[in-house]
Amino acid sequence: MAAASRPFASADVAERAKAAVAGYCRAVDSMDAHAVGEVFAAGGVVRNAAGEFAGRNAIESYFGALFSAEASAGAQSKHLPAGIVVRDIGSGQVEIASSFQFLRRAGAQLMMAWGEYTIVATVDGNAPVLLDSLIISVESPFMVIPYEVFAP
Repeated sequence: MAAASRPFASADVAERAKAAVAGYCRAVDSMDAHAVGEVFAAGGVVRNAAGEFAGRNAIESYFGALFSAEASAGAQSKHLPAGIVVRDIGSGQVEIASSFQFLRRAGAQLMMAWGEYTIVATVDGNAPVLLDSLIISVESPFMVIPYEVFAP
C-alpha cells in the first residue's frame, strides 16, 4: 500500500511517535551514543550515507565513533525535524516521515544540510515508541559557510 493511502495514526500515537523523533534528535545533538541507542528497538537499523548499522550495539558504536570525532573537532550540532507525518501501517507499527534541517558548527565554520527521515517504529501499549528503522536521506549538498559571515 502506498504511504499516502495509509491511514493516519491516532492523535495519541502520533504525539508519542513525534516524541520519539525528538528524543533521537536530542540524543544526537547532545552526542550521547547510549541515548541514541535507547531510542531504537533491540534489532533497530540505521541506514545513511555511511552505511547500515543493525542492532543497538552497532548503532551505539557508530554514533560513539562519530561523536568522538565531532567532540575532538569542538563541533556542536542541531537537528530540526519538521512536517512530521505519522501513518498506521498495522501490526503495532507506524511509519514516520519527516523533513529535517541539520546545522553544525565547528571552529570558524557553519555547515548546513537538509533531507528526509523515513522511520518505521513499534507502538506497544503505553510503552515508549521505539524506532525499528531509520533511513536518513540527505537531499542537499553539505554547505559550509565561514562562521564570521554570521558573527561580527
